[in-house]
Amino acid sequence: MSSVPKQKRKIDVATKLRLAQEAKASSINAVAKLYDVARENVRRWIRSEAQLAQLAQQQGDAPVYRLQGGGRRISYAPMDQELADKVFAHRANGVRVTRRMIAEWAEEAKTRMQVDVVVCPTWVSRFMARHSISLRKDGAIAPSDSVAPDQQKSKRSVVSAEDKLAIMYFFENSNRDMQKTLLQFYGPIDDAKVKQVKARNIYNWLHKRDEIAAQAEKERVKKAAAEAAQQTKSAPRGNGYFESGREG
Repeated sequence: MSSVPKQKRKIDVATKLRLAQEAKASSINAVAKLYDVARENVRRWIRSEAQLAQLAQQQGDAPVYRLQGGGRRISYAPMDQELADKVFAHRANGVRVTRRMIAEWAEEAKTRMQVDVVVCPTWVSRFMARHSISLRKDGAIAPSDSVAPDQQKSKRSVVSAEDKLAIMYFFENSNRDMQKTLLQFYGPIDDAKVKQVKARNIYNWLHKRDEIAAQAEKERVKKAAAEAAQQTKSAPRGNGYFESGREG
């Protein structure tokens, strides 16, 4: 009976750095056995600890899996480096670079430099990995992605406790009449807004309903106090003549 080969795992640089540090504190054999990795890999990560630490700081949201220069060397290095320089130059000028833009630039460069390479989504992904490019870090707007300023809302915007209660209520009740009642009390909480919230967040909120309700009450009191203060500030005042008791 033939054994099934073990699937190769991808370990990002942050994990490699952590395992290297654990191995230095304990032993290479212990870490290799505990995390089921080859001892030679752990040794290599220890030797590259400084580079791993630098890449881990730059990793951001998108994981990086290898050091720059790792893997088989490509035969079109000049074109590859020219394309990478172009990507970094655009980002430095505040222009967000998309995968489609990279593919178009690569097609132009390979024709101009007569390079035999197939530009496809997989090639773009490998190019980005070679140069540790993460497009999710960009804050600028690409020309094709431009939107009106009032539509540029963060996907990670903070959800208030009151909105959390409303979303939970909406999530648990599909009856349209109850949804209408919800809208009267909590404002425009609709399907589109619920879909923007990850399901696991909603389930976490359901387990903390009492805490969220208490926080929502604090938010309402704070909001009411702020509105009252604003009304007091904007209320018309006397001219000071009649208030002093002097009458003409």
